[in-house]
Amino acid sequence: MDDDRMEIDETSEPKRRGRPPLNRAAPRSEPVREAVRSDGRRRRHATNDDRFALPGDVPEGLSYEWKRLAVLNKEDPFYIQSMRENGWEPVDASRHPGWMPNGYTGAIVKDGMMLMERPQELTDEANAEMRQTAQNQVRDQIVQLGIASPGEFARQNRGGKPLVNVSREYHAPMPVDGD
Repeated sequence: MDDDRMEIDETSEPKRRGRPPLNRAAPRSEPVREAVRSDGRRRRHATNDDRFALPGDVPEGLSYEWKRLAVLNKEDPFYIQSMRENGWEPVDASRHPGWMPNGYTGAIVKDGMMLMERPQELTDEANAEMRQTAQNQVRDQIVQLGIASPGEFARQNRGGKPLVNVSREYHAPMPVDGD
């Protein structure tokens, strides 16, 4: 029983009487410290790394995006089907070793998000369509703001220009007394 009692030395850590100090981590620390993931990257140290950063080795001609697989652990197969109808397909874990645990097979999934791919050409077309839709909406709103309905005051100044300023000019702040 006396052998298991702890002695406390004020200058060092507690020691067990009659036994060598316990240092279980020493034989294991070097292999762990030198661990390199199978994709050649070192293990991560920072807690604020972007969990959804895309791999640097995206194949040429493809685009990758994270798509919703589940919300509150409830899968939405209809959403995934709509993604597939738009050309998106799941990225298999075998294409990016080290992104999923060893022995994992199937799509790359993190926190309810699935990594999906489609041809870059389709992504470019979709982005152009979204940009055109947004420009049309802005143009329609400018027209609506410039036209008065019957019984309303005119929304134009004497020169016929809309009263709404739609320019993107920068105006410096006006000086305040004492500046």
